Amino acid sequence: MNSLHDLGGMHGFGPVWKTPEGVAFHSDAEQRVFRLMMGLMAGGWCDTDGFRADVESLPLQVYARECFPANYLAGMEKQLERRGLLMPGDLEAWMAGIKLGPRATVPPAIMGERQEVPLPSLFRTGDIVRIRSINPEGHTRLPRYLRGQVGTITAQRGIFDFPDALAARTGRRPQPVYTVEFRATDVWGPEAAANDRLSAEMFQDYIESRVDG
Repeated sequence: MNSLHDLGGMHGFGPVWKTPEGVAFHSDAEQRVFRLMMGLMAGGWCDTDGFRADVESLPLQVYARECFPANYLAGMEKQLERRGLLMPGDLEAWMAGIKLGPRATVPPAIMGERQEVPLPSLFRTGDIVRIRSINPEGHTRLPRYLRGQVGTITAQRGIFDFPDALAARTGRRPQPVYTVEFRATDVWGPEAAANDRLSAEMFQDYIESRVDG
């Protein structure tokens, strides 16, 4: 995520909303939109990485002005239009009581079934590594506050498809994922507690190089 979509470590947005223990949603609208999104994904009409990319492609003024349900609905509308279930103007016509014409009944394949050889593992547990400093225009799962940071690999999590590639529809690019631990003072500065650590799962493409200890 980039720009306004990556809120980690950003200031100026006021206090964080607090939800009472056991309450998952702030409103009924949030719950309904979340159910709709899960249903569309289960049916193959939406996918996680493409959906995130579509929400992040909303104009910043729209993204900042609207709340979670409205932005998620806009992202789902983009996905459904791309897959042929919606046409421009369909929602307005439906709300006006106009009967819609035939639409696709089976979702097209989100990605081809071509097998891709996983990238070989370049790192191992215990390695000190530097995270890449990148600023891509498209979707990425690399938090901005960890770019350029140095941390220690504490675990290897297996092989997974690369979300950046999936969102861009350039392939699956399967690769190793590692847990990397960072010192809080390195990430947040000297005001952080000296003994605090934070961990994040890192795709291999996010790791720039091994650092000599």
